[in-house]
Amino acid sequence: MRRLLALLPAALVAILAFGGQGTRAQVPPPSGTERARIEWNKNNDIDLHVFDDAGNEAYYGQPNAIPEATLSSDVTSVGGPETFTDQRDPSTRHFRYQVCYFSEGGTPADQGPTDITVTLSDPGKEQRKSVVTLNQAGDCLPIGESQGAAPTPTPTPTPTPTPPPLQTGPPPPVQGSTVNVGVVKGKVRIKRRGSSTFEELVGLEQIPVGSTIDATSGRVRLTSAADKSGATKVAEFYEGAFQVNQSKGSPLTELKLTGGNFTSCQTSKKTGKASAAAKTPVRRLWGSGKGSFRTRGRHAAATVRGTQWLTQDTCAGTLVRVKKGIVAVKDFRTKKTVNVKAGKSYLAH
Repeated sequence: MRRLLALLPAALVAILAFGGQGTRAQVPPPSGTERARIEWNKNNDIDLHVFDDAGNEAYYGQPNAIPEATLSSDVTSVGGPETFTDQRDPSTRHFRYQVCYFSEGGTPADQGPTDITVTLSDPGKEQRKSVVTLNQAGDCLPIGESQGAAPTPTPTPTPTPTPPPLQTGPPPPVQGSTVNVGVVKGKVRIKRRGSSTFEELVGLEQIPVGSTIDATSGRVRLTSAADKSGATKVAEFYEGAFQVNQSKGSPLTELKLTGGNFTSCQTSKKTGKASAAAKTPVRRLWGSGKGSFRTRGRHAAATVRGTQWLTQDTCAGTLVRVKKGIVAVKDFRTKKTVNVKAGKSYLAH
């Protein structure tokens, strides 16, 4: 009998915890209004970007950048979906949307042009569906905007002049002419083309091609034109300074490393060897993003479409290290191009 009584508490706990399949507690679905959804037809990585009227942008790296709204987890394969949900009730805000082709799948069938089904919702109205096509990794395309449901009517106030439209950030970048930059974190300085002084970058700005960006103490997000249609490409750069260049007829954006003191690389006339300080990096730049970008050091240039990579000038040469994706490295001395995969590096002497 004592043994039976000792077993009763454990049995009661089990009954209360599980209670049978019909009484199991259910996790409620997330609240809010789904405003946008994308799905795609191939096993590759497509991303949804969302912009609000305050200049905020939610994307795979900052899914909660827009207050009281959520971008779903980054889906890197299987066709999605990725969704954007406004948590405000009622959902009355205005949003703009963009899709970007980050990287291709691992099989030939998954590569090349990809069709994306876009569903945009305005509360109280019918959903709008459309299909857009992105041709290759690195391409981005605006896919429209949505306006929230009208708020509850209020008494008509005394007529006042119509206020100017809300500022939504700088205009789109122009190929070969301008790029848009914004601070992700830390301190970022810019020296506009034609200026001799640096100024601190605050928020989002548009700067001319040929300007210099110092992100040694911060992280900057750079958006440049992919072509003349309005499509853009986006990447983030950090731990270095660079001059941003782009020709009018090319979608390629080049980041040329600047700064650094190479006097330690001078060799001794007697020994023919560089000083001990020559083993340390002179200058470097990390990059992470999507689109046709090229980082240029003293002895090599690295061209990417969607990856994370380091370009570092040392006295021994230019080192390119790849953390994600594949980088095409052009060696200026040998005049050869070498493909460097994730986890590998290449030194151009």
